[in-house]
Amino acid sequence: MSRSRIARWLLFRLERWIQHGWLAQLTVAATLVVLIAGIGGLTAWGTTDAFDHPLVAIWWAFLRMTDPGYLGDDQGAMLRTVSVAVTMAGYVLFMGSLVAIMTQGLHRRIATLERGLTPIAARGHVVILGWTDRTLDLMRELVISRGRVKRFLKRRGLRSLQLVILAEEITAARRQELAEHVGRMWDVDDIVLRSGRVLDADALARVDARQAATLIIPALRSASLDRLATDTRVVKTLMTLREMPAETETLPTIVAEFTQPDSQSVAESMTGAALEPVESDRTLARLLAQTTRHPGLAVLYHELLSNDRGAALYVQTSTHLDGRSAYEAAAWFPSATLVGVIRSSGNEAHTHLNPPPDFQLTPGDRLVLLAHAYDDTLPQPPESAIPEPPSLVPPAPSSRTTSEQRIVCFGWSAQVVSLIQEYSSYATPVHLTVVSIVSTARRREMLNELTLPDHVQIVHQGGDYTRAAVLRRLDVAAYDTVVLVGSDRFASGEEADARTLMGRLMVHTQIASCATPPAVVVELMDAANAPLLRDYPGDVIVSPALMSRMLAQVTLRRELGGVMSELFGPDGAEIAFHAASRYGLSSDTEHTTHALQRAVATHHGTLLGIRHGTAADRTLHLNPPNDTTWTLDATTELVVLATDTATDNALHTSSS
Repeated sequence: MSRSRIARWLLFRLERWIQHGWLAQLTVAATLVVLIAGIGGLTAWGTTDAFDHPLVAIWWAFLRMTDPGYLGDDQGAMLRTVSVAVTMAGYVLFMGSLVAIMTQGLHRRIATLERGLTPIAARGHVVILGWTDRTLDLMRELVISRGRVKRFLKRRGLRSLQLVILAEEITAARRQELAEHVGRMWDVDDIVLRSGRVLDADALARVDARQAATLIIPALRSASLDRLATDTRVVKTLMTLREMPAETETLPTIVAEFTQPDSQSVAESMTGAALEPVESDRTLARLLAQTTRHPGLAVLYHELLSNDRGAALYVQTSTHLDGRSAYEAAAWFPSATLVGVIRSSGNEAHTHLNPPPDFQLTPGDRLVLLAHAYDDTLPQPPESAIPEPPSLVPPAPSSRTTSEQRIVCFGWSAQVVSLIQEYSSYATPVHLTVVSIVSTARRREMLNELTLPDHVQIVHQGGDYTRAAVLRRLDVAAYDTVVLVGSDRFASGEEADARTLMGRLMVHTQIASCATPPAVVVELMDAANAPLLRDYPGDVIVSPALMSRMLAQVTLRRELGGVMSELFGPDGAEIAFHAASRYGLSSDTEHTTHALQRAVATHHGTLLGIRHGTAADRTLHLNPPNDTTWTLDATTELVVLATDTATDNALHTSSS
């Protein structure tokens, strides 16, 4: 065997030995120290007469290696030369290697701890499974929802809320990002991060998933994953959870985000009542569709789903109101608006929004209220006699217009497929032109599973909507509504939004001079980009932020899932903006909020608020005080929750 091969073999064995860990590394360092001490001691013993025995010389060399303070005690040039050489070797090997080994070992230990591999032991905690574009907003909503959190804990007999995130990789950068997003509410003791794959049973055990109060499984959006692959990850996680050993067979409440109805059905068959599904694509499509039908709804949606500003939806029991009518019950909440009633039938709960005045409350019913604070939803006996309910008149003309709506959609994603499906559920004729650089063949392939009714016409055009020539060829100003959807082909929301924002600016140059410009609806992927469109009229829907808020609200109050599904769906009650004249109210006159409520109730509706101003500068007031006086003018609109009972059957062709 050649010398080079012997050297390579020795180096290889040394490398393998060092990889055994810090103890093996210390062994190598100790061996080198002993070897150099022996060589130095024997050299000093053989070249000088300062030592009587070689072992004494070796001990002398070892002391010089470990303590340079002995260096001045040596006499003679040769002995001092050996002493200096041994001392320098000691600096490098003894002190240097020891410090390096200890530092590396400590660094590895700290890195291991920071990765969150230590299993937790908790009960009644909330676990978010996966780090997605929803995680940061979801955490913030859970942390800032102090009142809802307190009531959530009280229902479960807990004293504090502990939030746990399971992500594939936990880094210092992610911790810092989370701390900055949560802000002053960040508490390292109450927010725990653990690393691991959501599909791995060991990782789920690491976060003590079966002992949690609620598990949240947001959908993982990725350019490399299609919608079905996203759902299969959720289903696999649910299967793993079900088979994990636990003290009880009962699963915790699971709030899971799905993109396909079929996947949701499979998951419900496995988990039963433990699962509270949230259909993200369908919900977002409903929000987009309703916003194109009623421009201005995006602001209302963001306020309803936010816990830190404006009015929000609350669920309250009706124990003191059993046997009373919905009209009488509303009088018990002077600072809130009765929006609906949740009635349970067996294991199912049905939400009745905009109930008629004579709707009778029964034991077990829960009230859905719009209020600015939870205390406003506590029932208070009326201070005076409840006036007679308003006399009902035939329903006002339907807000669901049957005239054709011409819409141009810029961009393509799976969300557009859901949007087209949503338009198909209404009888309103829709002429939709889709402009995208995605091939027409690919778009048609994704639409193959849909059966489109005759009143929904789809026209595909190729082109880059960020180019002025493409927009001029389309004559954007001729459409009723312009929709710019966020792309799912980019790795991050920032990149997708950059293209969407560019498209919005190009659209503005084409319609700015129009006397009656089309309504514009923009979908963004990053809430940080929404302020950039503040000076451009139109609706802005930040999809991840809305879904995060919805997941947070359903987590803290499960009944809100059904309420939102009913509220944002195509059936039943619908939120719309109506002119005051629609309800027989004259302009340039003053009316109290209570008077407006009675006028709307006369026409089978529920007043949610008031909107003032033009499209460029609108102000929304949800759930205003009853005694507030309003001066109505041409720009005043009433925010109404109404059920078009007279036209539902004619207008709605199929349940989405």
